[in-house]
Amino acid sequence: MRFEDLTAGHFSEWGMSAPFEDDYMLGFAGRQDDGSLGAIGLIFMDLSGRWWVSFHKRGECSPFVHKMMLKMAKALRELKVKEVWASLDDTIPGAREWLQRGGFVQTAEHEGAWKLWVG
Repeated sequence: MRFEDLTAGHFSEWGMSAPFEDDYMLGFAGRQDDGSLGAIGLIFMDLSGRWWVSFHKRGECSPFVHKMMLKMAKALRELKVKEVWASLDDTIPGAREWLQRGGFVQTAEHEGAWKLWVG
């Protein structure tokens, strides 16, 4: 898998609307060997100041995707971010396992949310 800086164009290619303009997105896009888009990882801050992570994948992903997510967590620690939130979509096979493998824990603080302490 080859990684690129995330842009609004990647969301269009995925068939989704970009949630933010390019200047407000931090993340990566992963391309499969055939050039198709295989993964999108996005981190953003909501209006209440919480940091959220979003991850989408198609098919099998390279182990490097997990490594990229760990790099993003390290960058957040350097920015003094203490916690990162994620929502679980149980309709996606393996989503719960991805969150758990990434160190996220289910919390009652925010309905349906999982939290990762990075600070």
